[in-house]
Amino acid sequence: MSRAAVLLLAACGSHAQSDATPPPSPPRDAAVAPAVDAAAPAPPAPLTFAVLSDLHLPNPKPDTAKIIAAVIAAHPRFVAIVGDFTNGSDKRDNADPKAWEAVDAALAPIRAAHIPILPVAGNHDSYFAHQRALYAKEFADLAAWTAPLVPHGGDKGLAAAPFSYAVDVDGVHVAMVHLTGGHVDPAVQQWLRDDLAAAHGVKIVMGHVPMISINGARKPNEQLAAVIPGVDAVIMGHEHLVWDEDVPFGHATIHEIVVGCGSGFYNYAPSPASRKRAHCTPTADRVPHEHCTMPHGGGAFDLAKGRKDRMLEHALATYTLVTVGASVEATPMTADGPFYLARK
Repeated sequence: MSRAAVLLLAACGSHAQSDATPPPSPPRDAAVAPAVDAAAPAPPAPLTFAVLSDLHLPNPKPDTAKIIAAVIAAHPRFVAIVGDFTNGSDKRDNADPKAWEAVDAALAPIRAAHIPILPVAGNHDSYFAHQRALYAKEFADLAAWTAPLVPHGGDKGLAAAPFSYAVDVDGVHVAMVHLTGGHVDPAVQQWLRDDLAAAHGVKIVMGHVPMISINGARKPNEQLAAVIPGVDAVIMGHEHLVWDEDVPFGHATIHEIVVGCGSGFYNYAPSPASRKRAHCTPTADRVPHEHCTMPHGGGAFDLAKGRKDRMLEHALATYTLVTVGASVEATPMTADGPFYLARK
């Protein structure tokens, strides 16, 4: 019988045998473990989810199926797809139902694995009314795509599901926002402001077009920046490259994660300013290369000359695993394993 049990029995008036010998006391200088409150809740387990972008279906690249198979094998809590499911044109309303048939076929394995899918439209899905109508038709039963996660959005238009909505999962609030350019629809901006003000826990905002461009093609989105101070991360696509950076904006610093192109189709290069922030250094190789270090996290990657002499990242088709624990951390992936390179 333990010493604690002997003392307990004695306090209750037990007639335990007097010759019961308690265990020896620890040495005077022995470290004593602090008492543990058995009622204290354990810290939540890290939440890991996957993010895809820019599938551009149908396309001539075979990489999409490989990427989706790798996503499923990673067993994420859910899969967010942050836009450009299709190749809708900005020159003419070429809304094509067959493109969405290709989307259905591509995403079927994720649904068969019972992994929730959180979609948001990209610019190529929504330039014109008919394109937006096909996107809305595809995800009209949004709750069936996100189940068992429950989506809640605004009242109408682009501020309502399936264009803008939010879910709460394991203490993490995820706002999926219609962001398809440098301008934010006023109703969407107001919905996001109200949504984040009422949210609890870790706050993550996802959309298509980054708040701050990495390829330098546009000005920072000040409308978005005005309503997201205090969020833990923004996660976007659109630029067909992988990036991860803590960006100073006004009086705040915003962790912006840009996920790569899920199809490896029509990739772009980081701007010279972005390459400078990543400390990209030319190598002595016969084929022009640059060694770079990701601004957030320090992961190693290479650039090499590609289409139109653009300095493209070494892996063109990627997805990103995001882990929410003490912080929000991104791990970009290829179909064959991690995106970041091991350096000697």
